[in-house]
Amino acid sequence: MSDRKLDSKGRWRSRVVAFRVSDEEAELLNRLVDISGLTKQDYLIKKTTDHKVVVKGSIRVFGALKAQLTYVYEELKRLDKVTPKNDELMELIKVISMILLKIEENENLKEQQRVENFEKKMAEQKRLKNSSMGNRKLKSFKDEGERTNV
Repeated sequence: MSDRKLDSKGRWRSRVVAFRVSDEEAELLNRLVDISGLTKQDYLIKKTTDHKVVVKGSIRVFGALKAQLTYVYEELKRLDKVTPKNDELMELIKVISMILLKIEENENLKEQQRVENFEKKMAEQKRLKNSSMGNRKLKSFKDEGERTNV
């Protein structure tokens, strides 16, 4: 019997689940786990319970993506044509593509938020400049400047 382990949500994990896979399936599973940034246990639990696997960008994840893209590139160079026999390779390409698209969407969203924040700041400055309080402050600064110059 294996040791009982307490997970981050306070659950005791004392059960062991094991199953057999082919060499190709094991390789694909390991590649998918690598690019997810999760442990194999967390990855399998999320996938088998229909939870989304959310990839959080990190040095480790980007390194794994680079390694997997290199592998895909080498495999594509080696193959004459992609056939249904290459479904593990196609699955890996699909997952990598989805991750890269999400990264791009996230970067576009961040850029859009930066532009919106800049526009809000500019509108606020313009509003203050045109407001009566802003004009009084501006006038008092001008008046003080004229007094000191005299």
